[in-house]
Amino acid sequence: MQSSSVHIGDEELAFRDTQPPYTNPPAPFTGLIEGGLQDGHKITIMGSVLSTGENSFAVNFQMGYNDSEIAFHFNPQFEGSRYVVCNMKQPGNWGPEEKKMQMPFQKGSPFEICFEVERSVFKVMVNKNIFMEYAHCVPFHPFNGISIKGGVHPSCLSIQVRLCTQHSSPGAGTLSCSSRLDPRALSRAHGGDPLDFRFVVNFQIGFSDTNNIAFYFNHWFGDDGYVVCNARQNGSWGPEERKMQMPFQRGIHFELGVQDADSVGPAFCAFPAEQLRQPGACGARSLQVQRAVSPLRPQPQFLRAGRRGLGRSAAG
Repeated sequence: MQSSSVHIGDEELAFRDTQPPYTNPPAPFTGLIEGGLQDGHKITIMGSVLSTGENSFAVNFQMGYNDSEIAFHFNPQFEGSRYVVCNMKQPGNWGPEEKKMQMPFQKGSPFEICFEVERSVFKVMVNKNIFMEYAHCVPFHPFNGISIKGGVHPSCLSIQVRLCTQHSSPGAGTLSCSSRLDPRALSRAHGGDPLDFRFVVNFQIGFSDTNNIAFYFNHWFGDDGYVVCNARQNGSWGPEERKMQMPFQRGIHFELGVQDADSVGPAFCAFPAEQLRQPGACGARSLQVQRAVSPLRPQPQFLRAGRRGLGRSAAG
């Protein structure tokens, strides 16, 4: 599985593949989205519009291989005034048609379309530029199929999920991860490996957790849930700190934000970071999430974490 990132303004959005990409799929093409659409999904299609033949193509987010129910129908039309049609179908009946009187595609030219699934809309980007948003007309989670039809030659279709958002500002950095604890993984671990009663967030050098770790945030579930904080430099762990409370619940969404600052408001717990600022100390350049956690955007319950301190938001 691969990961990627994209910059939008002062934000860096990181994504990881959720399944192998479809390479050079035939057109027409229908494939499955494993687990169905999720808030935080990014579906990217690369290809080219055919220079001859049909005067339109369509991308449908649908129920499996059946197009009788479609959550989002994206249909560029090259005839006449050239526009893009958006719609939905449920079941077998089309909804009210929406038209975008603008055409970002050209016949015979390559393109990249990114469909980002957000809580209230599908966001469509064409060739790295935001093209439009389409509000959800039906709950999108049951839709687990995608089809590509018409005058287009797709070369690659990738399906990714958003991992985190990083904001940059002078003198400080904030990184927030949005996830849902996977209750199925935790219940499966109940009779197995006791280590599966936890999940870990590491701020580390590179992609290997054998490297230096600037901040180790480890959540242990069980009868007495608690959180372990630590750091590792040159292969040696520092003194372990424990908070004998568990701010997370199985199956409940959360938001975890990390800020390098002297004060972040009311704290859940605090972890000193002075040693991390010393010359040669381990500076975090990547984020790793381990064990039973499913990346999603947050729902009602929130947690905010900081290298100087971890604090609940007002919603928590």
